[in-house]
Amino acid sequence: LRQMTDVEVCALGGHGFLLCFIVTCGMQLSFFAVAYGCSFDKVTDFAGGMNFTVLAILTLVNGGSMTTRQWVTTLLVCVSRTQLALLLLHRVLKRGHDARFDEMRAHFFAFLGFWIFQIMWVYVVSAPLIYLNCERAYNPALGITDYIGWILTALGFGLQVFADLQKM
Repeated sequence: LRQMTDVEVCALGGHGFLLCFIVTCGMQLSFFAVAYGCSFDKVTDFAGGMNFTVLAILTLVNGGSMTTRQWVTTLLVCVSRTQLALLLLHRVLKRGHDARFDEMRAHFFAFLGFWIFQIMWVYVVSAPLIYLNCERAYNPALGITDYIGWILTALGFGLQVFADLQKM
């Protein structure tokens, strides 16, 4: 396979948005099929969290040269969302089920509705990173807002992990 040019990456759907939407729909609907078919909800939160990581990596590697801004931001997203996905998977496996889905698990459209909401949630929240990672032409110098954003993200992640540990 040859390396795609920046123009070809953008041709995938305006900065990769179409490709990311297709990947998100495919991933979430595949997990829905497993969850509904097996009548369990053990993979629901794992699917949501890991979808962020998949989109972050996909958009980072799907283009030309990568900037420091793209690398650091992608790393922060991947570490934080993967940790949360694995924590939530561990928690639901330990509990045996997720009580939030007790009423809807047996109802196809109600359960599917949750997964459709999750598609929209992952896609909309990932939109800034999709844009950042697919935009290769515009690369201003790193500024104070980059460093502040990274620090706040790392601090928020640390607080989330600390809170999860206290909760457990």
